[in-house]
Amino acid sequence: MNQRCYVLATLGTSPAVVTELLYHLAVNERADIVGLEVWTTTKGQEDLAKHLSSGAWTRLLEDVKEATGAGRMPTRQTMLDTGEIVGEVTRGRRPLVVRNFRGEDGPLADVRTPADARSMDARLFERVQALTRDLPADVVLIGSLAGGRKTMSAGLQGAFSLLGRPQDRLVHVLLDPRLEALGFKELAEYSAPTAEWATRSGVPVEAQVTLHDVHFPLLRGLLERARVDGREPLAGLIGKDYASFLRAMRDAATSGPEDRRAHLGRHAHRADFVYSIRAANVTAEVELPRALGQVLAGLIDLGRPATLDELAAWLAEHTDAFETTKDDDHAKDDANRVSQYLRRLGKRLADLSTQGLTEFMVAHPRRGVAVVPAAEAGRVTLDRSDLE
Repeated sequence: MNQRCYVLATLGTSPAVVTELLYHLAVNERADIVGLEVWTTTKGQEDLAKHLSSGAWTRLLEDVKEATGAGRMPTRQTMLDTGEIVGEVTRGRRPLVVRNFRGEDGPLADVRTPADARSMDARLFERVQALTRDLPADVVLIGSLAGGRKTMSAGLQGAFSLLGRPQDRLVHVLLDPRLEALGFKELAEYSAPTAEWATRSGVPVEAQVTLHDVHFPLLRGLLERARVDGREPLAGLIGKDYASFLRAMRDAATSGPEDRRAHLGRHAHRADFVYSIRAANVTAEVELPRALGQVLAGLIDLGRPATLDELAAWLAEHTDAFETTKDDDHAKDDANRVSQYLRRLGKRLADLSTQGLTEFMVAHPRRGVAVVPAAEAGRVTLDRSDLE
């Protein structure tokens, strides 16, 4: 029986890597390709659309059918939501889906910034997570590393290492060196092995494309069986969203609370504060404006859940930048000011969550009360002379 497979590919501006892979799987391996999902940038989507509309896709389907006597290829281009794709597969409709990576401001034209890369990593993680969960057990998920920037390939390989099943594969395709020697301009017309290209290059059809299986560590089984400090099982990580997964993994990488400490102090050359955190193999530093540093100092010094009024009173007593009103009718204004500071402080510390350092952030156990859990546990230090 032919292997059933679903292809998940990243793509840059060389759409032929997708058609080359599909040809190899369908013809050389006689695989039954039940679906294709391509993740790319807006430029990559435009290039792929041109490639498919140029007749390359029709020729590929015809060549595969001629070589195998069967149509084992995706044929139905669809704009389905990602959550509906597996349903199409189980109904035998062989979907072909093209999706854009998206950032905070919309579809990505390229993956160039750290924020772009994080968005891309999250999306690939979520897709591998969903597909390994929802695809039928007899459908092999094949990830293609051939397309796009190296960060795309790295993101896809990372997701497969963490979430891949024993039957899943990561692959890379290469052209024969004699084909590559023809040059980029001529190869722009290439989409899959054909007799015509055998004549032009001297490379037999069956040798034009080489597929490499890329071995990757299968960590999913370890995660499902492992525990943190012999207590908390990690099995729940498999179903977490990307940000929560990263936080939990970083937490698991540390040996215990005694290795997770922080210090708040004044900047050596400015009036600002520096919040320095050391948590085993994780290090973070956050620079804070004077006012926000003083608010954080208050939470650290109080060392317990503090109401807005208590924090306002501490700031008035220990700093010269905050004076409380003597008028009871306006006491609410002090609490509101502190609340605004806390919101700003929370935004400044938000990135700590992606590093698994949530206990060093400001938490709000209940309305009108704030605390830094690590400070409450005595794991944040403060030099009082820095407040002078």
